[in-house]
Amino acid sequence: MPCAVSCEDVALTWSQLHRRSNRMARGMAANGVRHGDFVTIALPNSVAFIEACYAAWKLGAVPQPVSSRLPLAELNAIVELAETPIVVSNVPFACAKPVVSSAALLDASKDESDLPDAVSPSWKAPTSGGSTGRPKLIVSGTAGLVDGVSPAFWRIGADDVVA
Repeated sequence: MPCAVSCEDVALTWSQLHRRSNRMARGMAANGVRHGDFVTIALPNSVAFIEACYAAWKLGAVPQPVSSRLPLAELNAIVELAETPIVVSNVPFACAKPVVSSAALLDASKDESDLPDAVSPSWKAPTSGGSTGRPKLIVSGTAGLVDGVSPAFWRIGADDVVA
């Protein structure tokens, strides 16, 4: 089966990524994430990072990636600016918003079924310290859509598509 994402000893097929990100999206929703919200994702480069981005998009939310090693004061400034409902991180720390691990988001729901269609108003919102030293959100002007791919592709998973 075709691999969608792999990192170190973890690899997911497209179908697995689809199902797991559906569960994670439900976990995000249970933690207050709604359409159009920024979701601060403070995970290292990993399969969990990709799952969190996909989960946010499936809710119509905007992934807002930050370094997993960001100093706490800077992270809190970004969280305040983004008005994110949660911070997704596998490292617990004191933050102005709830910090939820990728495992906790997955454990929040066993429902892997499809979610209602939603389109994120922006596909990403990274940050910059800029010239003033205060963080800024760099919100992409492009919606979270994939051109040229049938919606049925995402529902059944690439593993199930026969060429």
